[in-house]
Amino acid sequence: MKLAGGTCATNREPALPFTAGAISATMRGRLEESHADQEPPRSVPSIMKLPHVRPAPACNPVVPNAIAAWLGVACLLLVAGLASPASARAEAAAERTVSPATWGTAAALFDERIEVPAPNPRSLMFVRCFGAVREDGTIARVDCNPNRENRAYSERLGLAVSEAAVGLKLEPAVFDGLPVPLRRFPFSVMVAPHPEDPFGRPLTKVVANHLLETRTYGTDYTAPQAVFTDQTTKACGTNTEIAFAYTVAISARGEPGEITIADEEARAQCEGTLRRFLDDAVFIPASFGGRFVDANFLDSVDGSAAPR
Repeated sequence: MKLAGGTCATNREPALPFTAGAISATMRGRLEESHADQEPPRSVPSIMKLPHVRPAPACNPVVPNAIAAWLGVACLLLVAGLASPASARAEAAAERTVSPATWGTAAALFDERIEVPAPNPRSLMFVRCFGAVREDGTIARVDCNPNRENRAYSERLGLAVSEAAVGLKLEPAVFDGLPVPLRRFPFSVMVAPHPEDPFGRPLTKVVANHLLETRTYGTDYTAPQAVFTDQTTKACGTNTEIAFAYTVAISARGEPGEITIADEEARAQCEGTLRRFLDDAVFIPASFGGRFVDANFLDSVDGSAAPR
């Protein structure tokens, strides 16, 4: 699914101790590189108008009368062609009102509900999660990826995130002017010790991305989101069950690009089928600073079905 380029209006969240500047170089490297080792998950509103402007050709050429008459007829035919039903449909399809799902007021509710597991972290910790979101914005399900580093704690944190997030109501995603359900709503939860009370309740922050683009956009951007469709396909087009994680580059127009699969067996057996699946998928592009932007989308295949 392709979108025309456009802009959006966003309200930035209040600054917290989870900015790109507050993250050490070592942690930034972990954030950007750890997605390659991710395991499959265990079990504000901003309306973006995407205008498509196609200027009509000028119909008043300054030329001799006979030639002008001929050009006038040709021009009318050309304009008529541009206004044909097929052309009208193409232009209508190119102009879309799109808005990603956002946390909005649900972020404060999440912060109140989450029970950070003990013991308190001594440094910044994070967990990447996916939400399945109904068209009214309600989070129906959450799956979080355990980190290979600090695996035990990240698993407990993931469970706490799921318990706190399910049932919360986001600002719903909009596509073609209508609210739509999301197959994948990427978000991350960062936890850090309180700077004034290391033994008190840790600070938490939830962001609508997987922290893959912190060098470019910091932590407060909105990642690409996968709209729910009736797509179904076997993971690899075979009966082989292979679970793997992958990233795909999503352009500012919502177009899937390069796929990266770290697992060699999965890449050899599944990349072709995954390519076809993604080409037919519908994505809401990433956004930052009021504009659509290019960004990576992290997802996984559970081994028995297509990316969930």
